[in-house]
Amino acid sequence: MRQFLKFGAGSRSGHLLRILGVGFGLAVGVGNTIGTGILRTPGEVAGYLGNGWLIFAVWLLGGIYALLCSSSLTELGCMLPRAGGWYVYSRRAFGKKAGFVVGCCDWTVQSVANAYLAVAFGEFVGELLPMLAGHVRLLGVLALASLAILNWIGLKAGSRAQEITSLVKALGLIALVTAAFTISVKAGAASFLPSNLFVRPHNIFLGLMLALQGVVVTYDGWYAPIYFVEEDKDPAKNLPAP
Repeated sequence: MRQFLKFGAGSRSGHLLRILGVGFGLAVGVGNTIGTGILRTPGEVAGYLGNGWLIFAVWLLGGIYALLCSSSLTELGCMLPRAGGWYVYSRRAFGKKAGFVVGCCDWTVQSVANAYLAVAFGEFVGELLPMLAGHVRLLGVLALASLAILNWIGLKAGSRAQEITSLVKALGLIALVTAAFTISVKAGAASFLPSNLFVRPHNIFLGLMLALQGVVVTYDGWYAPIYFVEEDKDPAKNLPAP
C-alpha cells in the first residue's frame, strides 16, 4: 500500500517497507490454497471418474504439480524480489508489452476470484445462518468491504488477520478430514455417481482431463507469496520453499 512506500535518497524509484516474515508467507500460501474449491470440487472430480483409485491419483498429481511449480517460483521470487507477481517475471522474460498483457490478465483473474469467493462466502453463511440465506450479494459486498478496510488500516493489521484466518482454515480442514474418517464409519463409503458422459471406457481420457482441471483449480493459490515478496524482510530465507 502507498503509505508504506519509502523513497531512498538519490534513488529514482522507491520500494515497499520490508516488514513481513516467514509466518505471513506461510499464512498467505496456505490461506489462498485452502479456498472454496476444496468444498466444491471433490464431488465433481468423483463424478467425472467414478473410481476411487483414479480420484486419488488425480489429487496426487495435482499436488505434485503445485509442488514443482512452487519450487521454480520460489527461485524467481528470490531473484526478483519486486511487487507485481507474474507481471514482474513476464516483463523480465518477454519485455514490457508482454508484461503489460500478463499483468492486466492477472489483475482481471484476481478480481474475478475475489467476486467468486465473496459469493461463496455469502452462500456458506446462508447455510450456517438460515435467516441470512436470501442475502448472498449483500454478504459478499460486506465481506469485500471489510477486507478493503482492513488493508487500508495498514499492512501489519492485514498480515495479522491473514495469519489468524489461515490458521482457522487449516484447523477447520484438518477437522473435516478427521471427521470424514471417524464419524458414521458404520455407514460405509458412499458410492460414486459418475455422469453418463463418462461411464464408457473410451471417455475416460476426457474425464481425466476435466478432473485434473478441477484439481489444479482447487490447489490454485499456492503462488500467493510472490505478490508480497517486496515487503518480505528476507525473501531468500522466508519464502516457504519446498
